[in-house]
Formats: sequence, structure tokens, C-alpha cells
Amino acid sequence: MRTYRDAKLMAKSLRQSLAQKDIELGHGECLDVIARLFECDNWNVLAARIEVDAPTAAPQDLPMPEGWTKAGSRPDIYLMGVDTSRMHHGQHPAVIRCSLNEEASRIYNQDPGFGTLMQAVKAGSYRGKRLRLTANLCCAHALKVQMWMRVDSRHTRGIRFDNMDNRPLHGTQDWTLAEVVLQVPDEADTVNFGFFVVGTGTAGAAGFKLEIVDTDTEETGALAQQVLDAPSNLDFGALTEPTAAT
Repeated sequence: MRTYRDAKLMAKSLRQSLAQKDIELGHGECLDVIARLFECDNWNVLAARIEVDAPTAAPQDLPMPEGWTKAGSRPDIYLMGVDTSRMHHGQHPAVIRCSLNEEASRIYNQDPGFGTLMQAVKAGSYRGKRLRLTANLCCAHALKVQMWMRVDSRHTRGIRFDNMDNRPLHGTQDWTLAEVVLQVPDEADTVNFGFFVVGTGTAGAAGFKLEIVDTDTEETGALAQQVLDAPSNLDFGALTEPTAAT
């Protein structure tokens, strides 16, 4: 069964069928007819929808930094790598750039995914210690840009986590120092970190630094999923005060 991804073939079939009945309709007009069948105003809108759902692979004309990998919910629509044409404090920054065109970007931002450049390291030398991740971030025409760090155990993903969701960069912002501080539990297996773009736009990052700090340094994140030593509060009797909205 054909879907909206077959719109061009459907428009061609429609034009041929109409021609057999001596009805002349241009290819562009047939594309618009098919677009309206899929509840799109015109072919440009439908083409953008197709581009979002099945994009052409983003051109990879930037070198990838060793030790870093592409990830996220939609890494296929982001160009990621090191921008060797720019410098920030003596370093070439890494960039993540959405590759969608303007109309596709508008549709994508209605239900955006994200692309991240990240790395994972063994937690052995960090267990029982507090870690601070810092980097300089910038963005251009971005929905959201954030830095993140996540600590995983062998069996649980995200026993400590902070992705700056309460303090992201928006729109266009110059270089800004970002910081994430997490405690690394004894059961930690890996420490994962990086930066990402939500939706469209461009993010830049430079000067990543991961260091052990003293326990007086306040954590910025929280337990994404608390793992108890034993079942607890099964009658829901123990309560915590609700956090006031800010």
C-alpha cells in the first residue's frame, strides 16, 4: 500500500490517468492534489513532512573528534563534528547543526527530537567521588541547547543525571559557561556526557573538562531513578513536602 512517501509516484499516476481522459494537469498541480489528500496545504508542506520522517543523510563534511560518538533520538538529521574554521580560547569547537530546510524545520519543531555528541568512560576511578563537568556552549537559532552528564550502573540507566533541562540555552546566545555536578555512587559502571540540540538550530561546544571536586560542591542533578536496598513505604505513609513551583 502506498503512503505519503510515495507522493511523487502517486502524482505521476494521477497525471497519466487524467491524460487518458483528455484532462491535462501539470505535474506540480498533481503534486498539490496528492498533498491535499494527506491533509497538507500544498506539495511544499508535504515534501517537508517527508523530509522530517525520512531525511536525506546529513552531509558529513566535518571531521569527527576521536573518542566521541553521535547519538540522540534523531542523529540522522544533524551534522556533527569539529569546526576547524573557528576558534574559541585556542580550541576548535565541536558543532551540532540541524540539516533540515526551513519548511521541514517548522514541522520538526512541532514535535522535535534531538542530536547529541557524547562519550562514555568507565566509572572505576570516579566511584564514591563527586564530578564536575564544565564546557563553554553557544547556539544559533536553536530551540534548545544543553550539556548533560549521566551515571549508569551495570543494571540501571541514570542513577544520577542532569541535562540542564531547567537552564537550557535558547535561540542565539554567545559563549556561556555550563556546569553539571553529580555524585558517582559506588555501584556506578559508566559516566556518560556530552551536549545536544533539541529541534533545529546549531550548537557549539568547547573546552570540556571533567574533574573531581570536594563533596561541599553542590550537586546540580538528582537521582533519575532511585534504587533502594529493600522494599520501602509500601503503604505510602511516608510523605515529602511538594516542591514549590518556580
